[in-house]
Amino acid sequence: HVAMTVTSGSPKTMSLYIDGILQGSTTDNTNATTTNNSPLYIGVRGIQGRYFKGEIDEVRIWNVAKTATQLADERFCKTPNPTNLQAFYNFNNGVPHGTNTLISQINEASNSANNGTLNNFAKTGDASNFVTGQVKYVNNTPNMGNNSGSSWTNAFSSLQSALTANTCNDLFEIYVAKGTSAYKSSTTNNKNDNFKIISVMKIYGGFAGTEKSINERNLALIHSTNETTLSGDLGSNDTPFVFTSNRNDNSYFVVNIGKDVVFDGFKVIGGRYDGIYGNSVNCKISNCRIIDNEEGLNIRTSNIIVANCIITGNSGSGIYDDIGKTSNYQNCLIANNGQHGISFINLYSDLNIINCTIASNGRNGISITPSTITSTT
Repeated sequence: HVAMTVTSGSPKTMSLYIDGILQGSTTDNTNATTTNNSPLYIGVRGIQGRYFKGEIDEVRIWNVAKTATQLADERFCKTPNPTNLQAFYNFNNGVPHGTNTLISQINEASNSANNGTLNNFAKTGDASNFVTGQVKYVNNTPNMGNNSGSSWTNAFSSLQSALTANTCNDLFEIYVAKGTSAYKSSTTNNKNDNFKIISVMKIYGGFAGTEKSINERNLALIHSTNETTLSGDLGSNDTPFVFTSNRNDNSYFVVNIGKDVVFDGFKVIGGRYDGIYGNSVNCKISNCRIIDNEEGLNIRTSNIIVANCIITGNSGSGIYDDIGKTSNYQNCLIANNGQHGISFINLYSDLNIINCTIASNGRNGISITPSTITSTT
């Protein structure tokens, strides 16, 4: 994250910040005005054709000089406080490593009159100039750099550190490397603590800890060699699939899903009540194993997509779905849970169960209470 500020008054002070830390300042004694009608160029020095070698994303222009504290607090924000914001180019209307041949401009987030025209811009496949965007990295390997989360080398040592370090409500991507020991839902043995995944966040597990993008994550290894486990077993005293009094000191639920969240590539275990809980959310949960909790997945008054997940070995229902809205289950295995495979409560909207195996659960494969359903496929 690179920021340049220029103070008002005379003389002016120009300061350069990298990752929220001041690198140096200089005095500008010139009196020239910067007001003009020339186009704004990003990634090239105007008509001289001197191109920037690297990646540029999340370009913001303000009419005030941000303070060091503001820069540090907002550097991981997808949409920071818009006060005094003059232009914001987030480059998110293209798909990284995808096909974007129909895109001819970059949208300015606050005023469509300032949309930008793409020139000399690769749009297809790995050569595409669209990039992943802001990412925080988590790796529980000891002594990983400065623990800032800015790269795998400087990764946060725990997921809780990454979640609580953010001051915005819309941090949008976190990559979490394999491991279990540092990925407990509480560091203070507080049963009310959980992994709170805030709104709009995209969080991915199953990394080896070397990948340069989500496209390099090996999906074949996310539940074996590169398994990332989020655990509610605060006392480290659980016996797998034995639900006795030793579960009383576990977190009430392990993961708390926020609105418009993508949660992908994790194993979730040890919830005293729920492995994953969400209330009034739109979310997508994919490529996860939700096992060895009381209820595996507890979703209420929400629109959800659950895809490519294994939900098994939970003492209650695999899924407790109190929706009243839309539920989509695709390519999932829901088996060997103590009660129902899926328990639907107050389902008065669309239910789609596609290519799923629901088998060997303690009571019903699917239980619906009451039985009124508007549309089911």
